[in-house]
Amino acid sequence: MCLRFPHTAWWRDEDTTNTRIDASEGWGRISSGEPVLSSRLIDDDVGYIRISQWGGFSHQEFDEMLEEMRDKPYLIIDVRNNGGGSDHLAELVVGRFITHKVVCSISFQRQAGTDMYKKIVAIAEPRGPWRYRGKIAVLINEGCASACEHFVSGMFEAGAMLVGTPTSGACGWSKTIDLPAGVKLSCSLTFPLHGKVPSPLNGIQPHHLVMPTIDDLRQGRDTLLEKAINLQDSNYDSSSMRSEKI
Repeated sequence: MCLRFPHTAWWRDEDTTNTRIDASEGWGRISSGEPVLSSRLIDDDVGYIRISQWGGFSHQEFDEMLEEMRDKPYLIIDVRNNGGGSDHLAELVVGRFITHKVVCSISFQRQAGTDMYKKIVAIAEPRGPWRYRGKIAVLINEGCASACEHFVSGMFEAGAMLVGTPTSGACGWSKTIDLPAGVKLSCSLTFPLHGKVPSPLNGIQPHHLVMPTIDDLRQGRDTLLEKAINLQDSNYDSSSMRSEKI
């Protein structure tokens, strides 16, 4: 299901001027008419793949798109405002960028009627006839939640650069309880860890923090993408950021 969350935000410029912004997008999967999976070439060296939610496409479709980027030395994956979907699909995508298993998340689920917790480790495994070995940047923001944080955590462990603002920290399994008058209450079933940090309401921090200004929004500038493009020539060694084998 696609959900909309209308909300109003206030933005303060450096000159302390307050600006009101009314928006219809928030946490959750947004129905905006945007394709769930798309790609383009930014230039001869930089490929770009956009994933707007973790569903509505197959891992084979992603593989076909990645094939077009195989010889590009730099790849940008944009998952901003991706509210989640399938953890398994996210793991399959991570698998195209790793040569050994990596941990995407660790969850702890309380056993009903006890104070005991069950530990659940979600692992991505190498997949496909070849793995992309160029530089990778993943664009993230506060709209990344649930399965998207699962993906971001896995790509962090795979050695990708994270560019943007911290993710939401809205992740983990949930359970719906039916209340009187048709009210439904969603409760957490698990306490998850992503990126080796407690993530609920904490989020995953980017390697390169980029905060769009109100002028950027007014002018339609994509400062996160601009930053990621500029990082292609940085002294970035993906092997130094990748996790150890498990």
